[in-house]
Amino acid sequence: MQTASTIAALATPHGAGALAVIRISGPDAFSVVESCLDKRERFWAVPSRRIALYSFVGTARGNGPVIDRVTAVKYSAPRSYTGENMVEIICHGGTAVIERILELLMDAGAVYAKRGEFTRRAFLNGKIDLVGAEAVHQMVSSRTAAQHRNAVISHTGGYRPLLEKWRQDVEQLLVEIEYAIEFGEEEDARAAGHDERISERISALHREVSAELEKRELMRRYEGSVEIAFVGPPNAGKSTLMNLVLGYERSIVFPEAGTTRDAVSETMSWRGMDVRFVDCAGLRAVGEGIERMGVERSWEFVEASDVVVLVTAADDKLRSEEREVVGKRAKRGLLVGVVNKVDLERGEEKREFFERNGVPFVCTAAIQRDQRRPVVDFLSATLEGARAHLEEGSILCTKRQEIIAKKISEELFCMETAEKNSEEIMAVHARNVLELLDEFVGKCTPEETLNTVFEQFCIGK
Repeated sequence: MQTASTIAALATPHGAGALAVIRISGPDAFSVVESCLDKRERFWAVPSRRIALYSFVGTARGNGPVIDRVTAVKYSAPRSYTGENMVEIICHGGTAVIERILELLMDAGAVYAKRGEFTRRAFLNGKIDLVGAEAVHQMVSSRTAAQHRNAVISHTGGYRPLLEKWRQDVEQLLVEIEYAIEFGEEEDARAAGHDERISERISALHREVSAELEKRELMRRYEGSVEIAFVGPPNAGKSTLMNLVLGYERSIVFPEAGTTRDAVSETMSWRGMDVRFVDCAGLRAVGEGIERMGVERSWEFVEASDVVVLVTAADDKLRSEEREVVGKRAKRGLLVGVVNKVDLERGEEKREFFERNGVPFVCTAAIQRDQRRPVVDFLSATLEGARAHLEEGSILCTKRQEIIAKKISEELFCMETAEKNSEEIMAVHARNVLELLDEFVGKCTPEETLNTVFEQFCIGK
């Protein structure tokens, strides 16, 4: 499904740089570029996929002023990214150079590409399906290791085996359901336990789809900013510990208890993730006023943060607030402990408390700079352990895919809960699932949906 126009756009970020890539695609891509080069015969003679050096001179019959010395690579249809004839020009990255080259390409017959138009043409020409196209945008916009990993899985077709299994399962179910509709009244049409086996297979498929939706929900947590809250009694060393992890003095440290009256936060890229570290006010019983507000906010972080680090001083007695933190986080998990100030005392009571409650912990003296590595490694291991089960990724990487998966789940639920001998209703829902699977990969996707998908892309991709 090739289009009539030949498009061109900058495929690298705007702004000055050492090099820039300009992409041209369409039926006249070769002739448009050829008309702007000095060695036109050479351009035609050089085989596809081989790079060569030219002078970009515009359309003055090869003897105009040189705009830049460029390299160019031809890609002949259908063996190109878009499935059309395509050229990639690599020029110097000055803004004036790029703008002049694009201007001359437009004069030669190209038109400016719209957002995502190159990938859209790849989709329309059958080079990739819609999931692969969305994965391109995911890779370009990924900010964390988790986002990148999931995008690569989708782009390389990692979702296909599971999706194909679902399709085969539903098709087989539909065959058996339609057989029961056709011959249901015959005496031996249904073997013993036939309905039960169908019901079990529907339930098993529903569980698989639900598992992907749950995995997607967990992945979303680690694709975005993960919040790690340092909580504990006053003067346990929370601020010192956060400064130690960050590597610089973000929170004020002072010997007097209650120095931190409100949460102090810092967001940074840390071990492949965007992490927001929060230093909370000390947990203790206080009266009215601003300090009480700070303590109440600390308890909110205990409830809501992705990871809670309970910091306790080895030379202090175990407090009721520390027991309460463990109690509040027991069901949610993602709680770790730090026994601080072990340079003053071993803190046996605190160690036993964490061990008794199954809370992973590390012992340190945060005031000592050489203690940074063990603490950082401990927290890194905590995050890696929390997302270890996500290493295989989910087939759901976008909101569109998630919505379709939820619709599939709803159709399977209707099949599960259908009344006995209601095969006609089950067959309708099974066909709906097959249509949704087609929509997932873009076989029957409305034009409005395609516009929404590709308008998120940058120009040149």
